[in-house]
Amino acid sequence: MPLEDIEKELYKQKPPLIKEARQSAPTQKEEAGESFKRDWELSRMKAYGAKKPFRQTFFGKFFLKFAGGIFQSFKKLGQYQRYGRWVFGGLIGAALILLAVSGFYLYGYFTAKDINFSVEAPKEAMLGAPFDLKIQIDNQSENAIRKVRLSISLPEDILAPAQDQTKQGLVTQELGDLDKAGSLQRKIPLVIFGKERNIKRFRVTLSYVPSGLEGRVEKAKVMEILAKEPAIKVDIITPQKVLNNEEFEILARYTNVSDVDFYKNAALKFTFPQNFVFKSSEPTLINKTYFAIEDLIKNAGGEISIRGKLIGEDDTFSEIKVETELSLLEQTYKIDEKTASVLISSSPLSLKIFVNDQGSNYVSSAGQTLKYSLAYRNNTEMGLQDVVIKARLVGEMFDFSSLETDGFFNSAQNLITWNAANTPELRRVAPGATGKVEFEIDVREDYPIKKKSDKNFTLKALGEITSPTVPYYVTSEQSIGLSSLENKVAGRTTIEPQVYFKEPNAEIVNKGSLPPRVNIPVNFTVHLIVKNYATDVRDVKITGFLQSSVKWTGVVKSNVASQPTYNERTSEIIWVIDKIPATKGVIDQPIEAIFQVEATPDITQLQKEMLLLDEIRLQAIDDFAGIKLESSAEKLTTRSLKDSDIETKDTRVSQ
Repeated sequence: MPLEDIEKELYKQKPPLIKEARQSAPTQKEEAGESFKRDWELSRMKAYGAKKPFRQTFFGKFFLKFAGGIFQSFKKLGQYQRYGRWVFGGLIGAALILLAVSGFYLYGYFTAKDINFSVEAPKEAMLGAPFDLKIQIDNQSENAIRKVRLSISLPEDILAPAQDQTKQGLVTQELGDLDKAGSLQRKIPLVIFGKERNIKRFRVTLSYVPSGLEGRVEKAKVMEILAKEPAIKVDIITPQKVLNNEEFEILARYTNVSDVDFYKNAALKFTFPQNFVFKSSEPTLINKTYFAIEDLIKNAGGEISIRGKLIGEDDTFSEIKVETELSLLEQTYKIDEKTASVLISSSPLSLKIFVNDQGSNYVSSAGQTLKYSLAYRNNTEMGLQDVVIKARLVGEMFDFSSLETDGFFNSAQNLITWNAANTPELRRVAPGATGKVEFEIDVREDYPIKKKSDKNFTLKALGEITSPTVPYYVTSEQSIGLSSLENKVAGRTTIEPQVYFKEPNAEIVNKGSLPPRVNIPVNFTVHLIVKNYATDVRDVKITGFLQSSVKWTGVVKSNVASQPTYNERTSEIIWVIDKIPATKGVIDQPIEAIFQVEATPDITQLQKEMLLLDEIRLQAIDDFAGIKLESSAEKLTTRSLKDSDIETKDTRVSQ
């Protein structure tokens, strides 16, 4: 019988007698193994506090079944391998060891007594009112745990005022070691800020080192708390509308609606509009804006009264704001904000300003003449005496030397005044009467640019009309009306073309000679120089047409990313630039492109200057004024040559 067949027969199955003998009478070695297994299981159960052996647990049964399946699979696979049974046996052993370790770890993890870690916090808390985060740690394992650490990761709108924070938003406490069956309790005060009705989430992490190990074990809880209303309730009370320059009262009432007391760490901060005139307050405000609340126990409160007046344009709203602040850890935190809007109703004397019969949407241009009108109206049923109208002009682009007006002009203050002396109809303005005063002034031709920030110029006219006559229903010293008008000044982008025979740029060489000769080619280079003044511009497009007998050579350079291109079918030169910042070319190097052309004069141009490039046009969008800008440059001929040594006779076509 061949050796291969003998091996198959030997390893096919075990003899029945040997199998029966092993089943009926275990050997001494097997009994010792069983004893060792029982002792090992008992020691592991004691160490982990388990109630039954691993093989009797759900995970133990699953592991044994899984391992048996793998064993049978490898066994079957090994039957078909001639020389690989020992390799498969080794793989089976390694797999069993790995599964045993993993299974025992799961067994110990899920059946052993553990560290109990609980966190208790209210489901909701008031903004600014401290609350306790209660933490309970119980060691229910059979061993002590070492280096217990508690970490709380807080969002930016939750503060732990009594704790050291190792870094922004992280509170860490080192709790030391915890003996077997030991317990720890901690209360950590927290305060919520930010917006009410928001859910605040934070993470509490317990970490420790188990006995006999070096690596840390972590357990974490994610907490959610709903932010309720502020702990200090504030109401601000104002009239809905007031007259210009009429004194009125602002009331701010505050109450502690929480269950905690505040001692010298609460305050109210007022913000008034620029056109508010502060008169008085009770109690006194620090710097007319700040009130520190000394002691505010629960359910207590107070009131602040402020008197003042608003001076502004008719039918405009002014906002008054009060913020509630708390001081903790030398930092100030806002817990509430209330605002009130007050309408300035139509004044007994109203005033409106117009420029060139338009309002604030009007965009002026450099060098333009502006005609201002100040229209007034008496809105009362009584005559108003001795009316005075004033206009103050603000803006660097005003050319004050060009001012024309019937009013009195104070050049030190740029102030124009009209009264009964120069405008008789202002002596008495009848009930319901209207009128106007006017002046004209030019916009400067040049822009006052000295640095890059000198841009986006505006022209502003501030108007005021007053009368000492006061209607009975107005608690003011005089009747007053205000108005203002601000207009943007458009920018300017220019194109300056230059043509050379002797090109200054050494990289470009022009061929030919002067004067130009009939039917003989000669090269010229065209420079397009772009300057932008007072505003940022975009979508810049420069166009021009080459004339008869002039060709594009393809030699082109530029000091920006884009270059001029040529449309041979239309003889058009097109240069597109995405964006040009304000002052480019005014206080620094301008944008420039150079391209070369070849001119071949014909007989019809004899004794004439040859036309090279038709009128060049520039279009752009003014980003500040929101309008389209346009400019152009004259045609280029051989007479336009910038060469310093060119004589007039050299610019005409010769035979």
